[in-house]
Amino acid sequence: GIEIPRTMGDVNTNLNMKPGSTTDIMTALANIPTPIQDRAQVTDNLVKQGFSKTTVMWLLSNLKTTVAPLVEGSKKKRTLEWRFDIVIARHLIQDAAKVDSLPLLNRLYRKDGKGKVGLIRGLDGVQWAAAQLVRYQGCLKNSGRVEEYVIEAGHWIHVMKPDELIAIMAPSLRSTT
Repeated sequence: GIEIPRTMGDVNTNLNMKPGSTTDIMTALANIPTPIQDRAQVTDNLVKQGFSKTTVMWLLSNLKTTVAPLVEGSKKKRTLEWRFDIVIARHLIQDAAKVDSLPLLNRLYRKDGKGKVGLIRGLDGVQWAAAQLVRYQGCLKNSGRVEEYVIEAGHWIHVMKPDELIAIMAPSLRSTT
């Protein structure tokens, strides 16, 4: 199985948005002043905004310790900064939401007539526009080779429901020799 980007063309990001969506969490991360002084304070703040503690802890694993330059007569000050550029990450997520993955899906299931494609979708992430969901489900129905899995999780399925994701993917990862 492979994970196709969660979007199928036009995405209505204003429909059924729930805390924990990639758009929401990247906005929340962008609003955190850096350098970060206290990891626990950031954790508490994000959890109070409605993000799951599991997702927050995973995101905070992307912090790195930095040492501020010495000011004469002071001790070294350790702070935290993101390992990635949040502005760029937000743009990447927005660009991914514009990608129409349906042509790729159509090519995959028609290419050689063998195997199956598993699509894994987080139920609580950014919701697909109704017209795109109809196109996607039509492809599933017509192919006979595409299986859909819907997990009650946001975009970060691998963080929120790792056991369910592994159970879905394990059969396709087993050696056939």
